[in-house]
Amino acid sequence: MSVLSGAAKNSNKERKNKMALIQLKKDVNLTLSTEMALLTGYVARLWTGGGMGAFVITSARDGAHMEGSKHYSGNAVDIRTKAWLKPDGLHKEEVSVFVKSLRARAGAFGLDVHLHPEDDIRLKLRQRPAHLHLEYDPQEGEQLWEFVR
Repeated sequence: MSVLSGAAKNSNKERKNKMALIQLKKDVNLTLSTEMALLTGYVARLWTGGGMGAFVITSARDGAHMEGSKHYSGNAVDIRTKAWLKPDGLHKEEVSVFVKSLRARAGAFGLDVHLHPEDDIRLKLRQRPAHLHLEYDPQEGEQLWEFVR
């Protein structure tokens, strides 16, 4: 056996043990806008790099959403958070801290971040199943990029 073939075997073994940056629930339609794709990758790096575990997209352009939802234009994704739920159905403090930090970091880029059901309770809305909702919806003065010469 050559040194190269042994190295290739080790490399393949390492690859099998590594988790993908982004995982998808079966049948997710991941046709996203360029902006949402970039922001989703950014959040996935923060999530996994922060020790939050697997970054699993459970819905994007698929499924049933509220009328006018950004999901239909490819500008929203839902992220699985059930591993972070307390017995009362709310999220553990680590998720709240992550969301607060993410809002502070990415809000200027046009990323809206909603944590369900906590935001539903706070806003007195119909409670939805637990998940993290990411949405690209830039307001005046918020931008993801700018053109330069």
